[in-house]
Amino acid sequence: MKEWGVPDNYICQGFVVLGYIDGQQPASEPRKPGRVQIIE
Repeated sequence: MKEWGVPDNYICQGFVVLGYIDGQQPASEPRKPGRVQIIE
């Protein structure tokens, strides 16, 4: 986690949601700055 810049006091969790919604895609709420980090 250090090589990705995750502070020592953070716990990494991951979620994967698979499937399709029934209807229109709802608008997503804005993310808080610095709260989401995508690592490829």
